[in-house]
Amino acid sequence: MSEKLIGYIFFGGGVFVMVVALVYVLLVFTGNRKPAEVFSIKAPTIDLSSMLTAGLPDGQGLLLPKNEIEVIPTDDFNRILNMSITFFLMGFVMTFGFKIASLGIMLVRPIKVSVKESSPPKSE
Repeated sequence: MSEKLIGYIFFGGGVFVMVVALVYVLLVFTGNRKPAEVFSIKAPTIDLSSMLTAGLPDGQGLLLPKNEIEVIPTDDFNRILNMSITFFLMGFVMTFGFKIASLGIMLVRPIKVSVKESSPPKSE
């Protein structure tokens, strides 16, 4: 196979990989497709009873039930993390596609070398 044919194959493959990664990211961020579920953890919480009794002197504490509030709902927290990981990993995939396409372009371009003819040194 000639270098140009291999170059066009690499270029087409690299562009295809980049387009697929871009479409996948667009589908995930528009909500048409769910991101890969990498994280499934509990969202951070704040204990309100400890915040209310923090400024009181010792022995003056209020007897409040333990009241924890989620800063952000767990489903939304996991979705944000998974979308971030998807965007990060698709960045690597797009870089890979760019490298393959760049290699293909280097194989397609003709190699031109211009050489200057040097004249023999003049003797006096």
